[in-house]
Amino acid sequence: MNPKVRQSEHMSKLLIWDIDGTLMHCKGVGRASLNRTFQELFGIADAFTHINFGGGMDSVIVRDAMLQHGIKANEADWLHPFFDQYAIYLEEKLKQLGDSVLLPGVQALFSQIGFDPRFCHAIGTGNVQVGARLKLQNTGLSKYFECGGYADGLEERWQIVDQAYNNATALWGAAFDAVYVIGDTTRDVESAQKLGFQCICVANGFHTKEALMAAGANVILPDLTDAAQFLAALD
Repeated sequence: MNPKVRQSEHMSKLLIWDIDGTLMHCKGVGRASLNRTFQELFGIADAFTHINFGGGMDSVIVRDAMLQHGIKANEADWLHPFFDQYAIYLEEKLKQLGDSVLLPGVQALFSQIGFDPRFCHAIGTGNVQVGARLKLQNTGLSKYFECGGYADGLEERWQIVDQAYNNATALWGAAFDAVYVIGDTTRDVESAQKLGFQCICVANGFHTKEALMAAGANVILPDLTDAAQFLAALD
């Protein structure tokens, strides 16, 4: 049995983690997989060249690309076929990279706190669930996450964080003393603020320290290499 489940009554802090730019940098394989899928289904190459991915949501990003290229289609008709094909290409590319995509300090930090009974870990990502699952499995992080919030069927970034919180509460049956959103963009900060959560930002992703500070991040770290510094931010 997972020790986090067995000792759920002792857990007080929920950590909701973004993936891209916070835990890992997948070196463009997500964009490449989206481009390949888009070309196969709609006949347009490099469709995402001018699309901003920072803090975005996969389903919304694809919809924006379709609008940009004048493609009109019912979402119910393309959504599942698109991301089923995307997952095939993404898995193929991720296997070539292995855990080299993990950002500094991530592996060591989760070795220390991944099963620490003081914390519950949930994912809160703009990836669709199948993409998030592949990224976590490929890097060996999936064992630390039993639930999360994903872009599937949602419109706003804060809804992902809210879904992660609700799923964590349902899974562990816990009323958390504190909830932290851990991300790398101003959208992570805005989502945390909307829901009344704390936000710890890692300034090694899409947005600068200054931008994150201006957005109102509670704590800004340069990376996750200093576990003591990260744990201090949770006090």
